[in-house]
Amino acid sequence: MEYIAIKNWRKYQADAQGKLREGPCAWIKDWVGKEDDYEYTKLTFFQRYVYDALRRVRGKLGHNPHNDPTYIARATHALPRDHAHIAHAIRTLHAQGLISLVESKDSLFDNSKEKSREEKNVDVDDANGVQGDDMTPDCPHGDRPRYCEICKAVAKANGPARPEFPAPQLTRKLGFDPLSYREEVEVNGTVLSPDEVHTIIYYHWKENPDTWYREHVVGEDYLLKKLPQMLERFPAGYKIPTRTIRTPDSACPLCNGTGMEDYTVEDLGRTYYETRECGCVKKETVEV
Repeated sequence: MEYIAIKNWRKYQADAQGKLREGPCAWIKDWVGKEDDYEYTKLTFFQRYVYDALRRVRGKLGHNPHNDPTYIARATHALPRDHAHIAHAIRTLHAQGLISLVESKDSLFDNSKEKSREEKNVDVDDANGVQGDDMTPDCPHGDRPRYCEICKAVAKANGPARPEFPAPQLTRKLGFDPLSYREEVEVNGTVLSPDEVHTIIYYHWKENPDTWYREHVVGEDYLLKKLPQMLERFPAGYKIPTRTIRTPDSACPLCNGTGMEDYTVEDLGRTYYETRECGCVKKETVEV
């Protein structure tokens, strides 16, 4: 089993004598120079949060956390919509050298092991006639082929030619967009309104961490066939998250297109200047 070790953990978490606190901690130290780290600046804000969350989990546990995206998602109380992105964020942090994968929960960050592993994989790829990053990004076994033991074994058995993996040919019908489907449908004797049908589809396409439906439903007929099953797996009380877009009138003389109108209030002989939303602002509620 592999564990996630944080870069510079000893450097920034040690006390004045250079010793690390042992066991779970109620707090960890942060440093203001993270944004000056070149690898850190190349991360998205989501990936930066995952990095900081890993540091907090490391401090809370008192040892390196498991290299398990599902475990990390639960430990950080991530929303279901974010579960699918945590695994990619961890891979990116590993690729940028901000974390390393170690075999012990008490091991510290060791970049030399990562380099030796990378060099070993490059040698294996070259021996199989495969040129590093030219490999397909993903393989049927959920890993990069250059790191997947199954892919490397197949490549070695087949010779220098790149292995081809059979994959289901799922071709989405031209113009088919499940999220735009809004029609009344009868399911198990219950008539669902167009909005109810859309809400069920939205959940499974946007929120559900299980990606099976959005990967395999490629046409309207198959969507209607799977709708009863989607309804059974639909959480009660779920509502589509929305946000309100406010658009002011650029030609409005009251707010000059800012959307905020100045006005005065008289109270006890004093005049107070206040601002409020201008009546020219048009509001539109859209799905997130």
